Amino acid sequence: MTFSLTVKRLLFLGTCLAGINGFAVESSRRRNLYPLRQAPGLVDDDHDDSSSSSQRTETSAELPERFNYKVQALMGNFDPIGEDDERQEGNILNAMLSFPSRYTFNVVGRTMGDDTLQQEYTDSVRKVVHSTTGDEEMSCKCKRRGTKFTKVQCEASVQSVTMINNIYNELDGLEMTVMRF
Repeated sequence: MTFSLTVKRLLFLGTCLAGINGFAVESSRRRNLYPLRQAPGLVDDDHDDSSSSSQRTETSAELPERFNYKVQALMGNFDPIGEDDERQEGNILNAMLSFPSRYTFNVVGRTMGDDTLQQEYTDSVRKVVHSTTGDEEMSCKCKRRGTKFTKVQCEASVQSVTMINNIYNELDGLEMTVMRF
């Protein structure tokens, strides 16, 4: 059996866990846990130790990238530093962005199809974003969403996740705002 078929069989049939001796594979036939080096069918018994060690080195390089990410996540390598619960804000943004960065704020306001209210709401959003960021190169786009709503997108330079959260809280405080994302 070739290596790629063996790995596919192990990934499809078995459950991979982080263990003390590396990864362990649960065999579907025997319901036993084996260290990856000793998993049945992974290394041919006909080869000597030198060829099996070189085959093991090959195997780690040929694993799919998504598998490596999943294993790292299970091992806790992507856990945020500090407290992590449902009440925390900004952990995901902090992990995804490097600051300073350009960020697009999206808000939807109820303008009831009135052009004057639409312009007033767009100016209010622009003022809130500009007052916090101070970005002179900020750009805002306004789009109607149906007959009653207006979507405003403002792209500005931000310095931290806290700044993003503060702006969203201020935008949520605007009377016409119905959604922010």
